[in-house]
Amino acid sequence: MKITSWNCQHSFDAIKIDEIVKFDADIYVIQGCKRSDFDNFKKSWKYKNWYGDDHEFSDPGMAIFSNKCKIEFSNEFNRNFRYIIPYRISNNNRQFTLFAVWAKPVPFYYEENLEKAIASLEYKHIAENSMIIGDFNTEYNNKNEERYKELVGHLGNFINCAVISKSEKRPTHFSDSQNKLFVNDFCFISKALYKNMSNVNLKVDDIWVENQYTQKRWRNISDHCPIIITFEWNDYEPQIAEPIFNPKEQFEVEGALTQGEIEALLSGVIGSEIKTLRK
Repeated sequence: MKITSWNCQHSFDAIKIDEIVKFDADIYVIQGCKRSDFDNFKKSWKYKNWYGDDHEFSDPGMAIFSNKCKIEFSNEFNRNFRYIIPYRISNNNRQFTLFAVWAKPVPFYYEENLEKAIASLEYKHIAENSMIIGDFNTEYNNKNEERYKELVGHLGNFINCAVISKSEKRPTHFSDSQNKLFVNDFCFISKALYKNMSNVNLKVDDIWVENQYTQKRWRNISDHCPIIITFEWNDYEPQIAEPIFNPKEQFEVEGALTQGEIEALLSGVIGSEIKTLRK
């Protein structure tokens, strides 16, 4: 299975769509997608959802879409955790929760929204079998590791896929204001869900192009590059318990009476009892 997450930077037009679908993912999680853009392409996808709120009076929101996996908006959603959006994903008789993330600075500061959401009563039980993927806005690099360490500490029951793939420090975002590259985009998998997976790998498609303003852009169209998580489901075959007692085997034990002998014996006993009663 393949899931691609990408912050498309303020719009999701035809050029960006053409680039991202080249990854041929089962599910796409897109941060920064405008509602108008979503309305333009949604007919091309069997399962899809868009979410945005009015906190910042801005159009860009979160889009998720697929032609292969059923996507359902979770009833546990709490709009106060911005944006930490739980979706129920169904794929080949497997179900799990996918938290689509685009961390905002309010009401909590960026990744604090995620930390508080996962610990909340609404999300805690569905987080046990979940994947968290998206733009966490941690601004993590070699000179700024504290926020990342705090994030990992709060997600103690999750595994960072970048660590498994040895791509933990590969940058996913270029900050124009700071003129630096940061790691902002992550994928974490709960330990319970991870046990059902194999060959888990995270790829950072960091093809950066420098524009005329010396700003770096992924393929010259966004200040974020995509992350692509791939994995396989472990085979599961239900174990059928051996029968504790098999009546047929009882009559095959060496020295035991046969079925006919038992029936004859019972017949004789019953007949004897009847004769005794008649006397």
